[in-house]
Amino acid sequence: MSVLTIQNLAATLRGGFCLTMDRWQADAGQLHALVGCNGAGKSTLLRVITGELAVTGTVQLHGRELYDWPGDERARHLALLPQSSELNFAFKAREVVALGLTPLTLGWREAQREIRRVMSLTDCLELADRPYPRLSGGQQQRVHLARVLLQLSQAEHPPALLLDEPTSAQDLGQQHRILSLAQALCAEQDYAVIAVLHDLNHALRYADCVSLMDQGRLIDIDEPGTVITPESIAHYWQYQARVATDQDGIRIIA
Repeated sequence: MSVLTIQNLAATLRGGFCLTMDRWQADAGQLHALVGCNGAGKSTLLRVITGELAVTGTVQLHGRELYDWPGDERARHLALLPQSSELNFAFKAREVVALGLTPLTLGWREAQREIRRVMSLTDCLELADRPYPRLSGGQQQRVHLARVLLQLSQAEHPPALLLDEPTSAQDLGQQHRILSLAQALCAEQDYAVIAVLHDLNHALRYADCVSLMDQGRLIDIDEPGTVITPESIAHYWQYQARVATDQDGIRIIA
């Protein structure tokens, strides 16, 4: 089932950067990785999907034009975890997560249960009463992940979760916990997760589908092992990679 579909896309940003795409889609139950070198257009694509950028062409969520969705209904089905979130108010971490309640219809007690649930999922429940500005970058990132998961918790259809470099501030263990959580959301709740990933080993290990982008264009979209090859790495990242297979049969790049 297609959750997000883009057709005949054209977007021009300040400075002249152009993003063009004939057709692209992300399906329910799949973790879809966006890969490419810096400036390829990956984060720009996420901004297009959220409606932040004006474009020509169509962006559809469950077959409906993005702008045809009522705001609160769209917010329950589409959420973005950005690369960084500026928030300097002395909120407690649980209060930041509670911002995700805005499109929901929950009583106070149920809301508190949901806040605890998503903070537990993202391994930040123990931070609930700590001031958000005093948290580390990785802790803040997990708090915001809990916020967007709360935002999507009442979706009537498989939701789209957009993750822009979700592991950028995390240590090694947390990187794998977050991507394993994303996998579980796809497998168990039919989420469509679209994640910008710079670590190609993460894409090979966790993604079901990979889109390779370069200079604002979609170069390839397919299974990870088909898109991420020594040849594509050499061409687009200018790195001569060695590819091996680990004990679980997963391809890894060195």
